[in-house]
Amino acid sequence: NAALLKSIANGDWQTYSLLVDDRITCFEPEACGKLVKGKLFHKHYFELDKSSEQIQRNETICDEAIRIMGDTALVTYVRLIQSGFKTISAEETRVWRRAPHANSQSTAIGKW
Repeated sequence: NAALLKSIANGDWQTYSLLVDDRITCFEPEACGKLVKGKLFHKHYFELDKSSEQIQRNETICDEAIRIMGDTALVTYVRLIQSGFKTISAEETRVWRRAPHANSQSTAIGKW
């Protein structure tokens, strides 16, 4: 555990990545109370350039649920948006329909 905490404190992604399973799950304050799966959410913080004025951004999808009803699908999820050291969450719903002779198309969006 000490080596893991040291890798976090030092911003050492290589060591952190070796010590953490690719399928890690977590609840953390930065995740706004949502279950985060995998290491990419965490990698954002390792890649922040603290000396840069440019704000780096990352997005993670959590709690995704899909329900297919004929040619229509309802997709609900929470999108965690990381901007620098700030994270916000957005609960979203999308309705997709299979279009004839084309790829599926999003037909409605809801955000809470």
